[in-house]
Amino acid sequence: MRKFQLHQRVIVHRTAYGHDLGGVAGAVERLRRADDAAWIRLDTRHANEAAHPFLVDDEADRATHVIAWPEDCDMERLRVVRKVTS
Repeated sequence: MRKFQLHQRVIVHRTAYGHDLGGVAGAVERLRRADDAAWIRLDTRHANEAAHPFLVDDEADRATHVIAWPEDCDMERLRVVRKVTS
Protein backbone atom coordinates (compact mmCIF):
# COMPACT_ATOMS: atom_id res chain seq x y z
CA MET A 1 0.00 0.00 0.00
CA ARG A 2 1.41 3.42 -0.93
CA LYS A 3 -0.61 6.00 0.99
CA PHE A 4 -3.42 6.08 3.53
CA GLN A 5 -6.73 7.84 3.03
CA LEU A 6 -8.94 8.98 5.90
CA HIS A 7 -11.58 6.38 6.91
CA GLN A 8 -10.01 3.77 4.60
CA ARG A 9 -10.45 0.15 5.73
CA VAL A 10 -7.10 -1.64 6.10
CA ILE A 11 -5.51 -4.82 7.40
CA VAL A 12 -2.62 -4.00 9.75
CA HIS A 13 0.22 -6.54 9.78
CA ARG A 14 2.73 -4.58 11.89
CA THR A 15 2.66 -1.34 13.89
CA ALA A 16 5.11 1.51 13.32
CA TYR A 17 6.97 0.33 16.44
CA GLY A 18 7.47 -3.19 15.08
CA HIS A 19 4.72 -5.09 16.91
CA ASP A 20 3.45 -7.97 14.77
CA LEU A 21 -0.37 -7.96 14.70
CA GLY A 22 -0.78 -10.78 12.19
CA GLY A 23 -3.39 -9.04 10.01
CA VAL A 24 -5.98 -7.18 12.09
CA ALA A 25 -8.73 -5.14 10.42
CA GLY A 26 -9.29 -1.48 11.19
CA ALA A 27 -9.97 1.97 9.76
CA VAL A 28 -7.68 4.96 9.25
CA GLU A 29 -8.70 7.38 11.98
CA ARG A 30 -6.14 10.16 11.62
CA LEU A 31 -3.40 10.92 9.11
CA ARG A 32 -0.10 12.11 10.53
CA ARG A 33 1.29 15.34 9.10
CA ALA A 34 4.96 14.67 9.84
CA ASP A 35 5.18 11.50 7.73
CA ASP A 36 3.10 8.90 5.86
CA ALA A 37 2.04 6.97 8.97
CA ALA A 38 -1.50 7.09 10.37
CA TRP A 39 -3.47 6.28 13.50
CA ILE A 40 -5.54 3.17 12.84
CA ARG A 41 -8.60 2.27 14.94
CA LEU A 42 -8.59 -1.53 15.06
CA ASP A 43 -11.93 -3.33 15.13
CA THR A 44 -10.82 -5.10 18.32
CA ARG A 45 -7.98 -4.56 20.74
CA HIS A 46 -5.04 -6.87 20.02
CA ALA A 47 -3.92 -9.35 22.68
CA ASN A 48 -0.41 -7.85 22.62
CA GLU A 49 -0.88 -4.94 25.02
CA ALA A 50 2.49 -3.45 24.03
CA ALA A 51 1.09 -2.69 20.56
CA HIS A 52 -1.36 -0.15 22.00
CA PRO A 53 -0.08 3.20 23.26
CA PHE A 54 -3.34 3.88 25.14
CA LEU A 55 -4.86 2.05 28.11
CA VAL A 56 -7.93 -0.19 27.82
CA ASP A 57 -10.05 2.35 29.74
CA ASP A 58 -8.84 5.44 27.84
CA GLU A 59 -11.39 8.23 28.32
CA ALA A 60 -10.93 9.52 24.75
CA ASP A 61 -11.94 6.11 23.28
CA ARG A 62 -8.47 5.39 21.84
CA ALA A 63 -8.01 1.94 23.40
CA THR A 64 -7.84 0.18 20.02
CA HIS A 65 -5.63 2.74 18.23
CA VAL A 66 -2.19 1.92 16.80
CA ILE A 67 0.24 3.79 14.55
CA ALA A 68 1.16 2.07 11.29
CA TRP A 69 3.00 2.70 8.04
CA PRO A 70 1.29 2.13 4.68
CA GLU A 71 3.85 -0.51 3.68
CA ASP A 72 2.86 -2.58 6.74
CA CYS A 73 -0.82 -2.63 5.78
CA ASP A 74 -3.07 -3.91 3.00
CA MET A 75 -6.40 -2.61 1.81
CA GLU A 76 -9.29 -4.59 3.25
CA ARG A 77 -11.09 -6.56 0.57
CA LEU A 78 -14.83 -7.05 0.60
CA ARG A 79 -15.77 -10.67 1.10
CA VAL A 80 -19.10 -11.87 -0.18
CA VAL A 81 -20.68 -14.61 1.88
CA ARG A 82 -23.56 -16.45 0.29
CA LYS A 83 -26.04 -18.69 1.96
CA VAL A 84 -26.08 -22.15 0.44
CA THR A 85 -29.58 -23.50 -0.01
CA SER A 86 -30.35 -27.09 -0.78
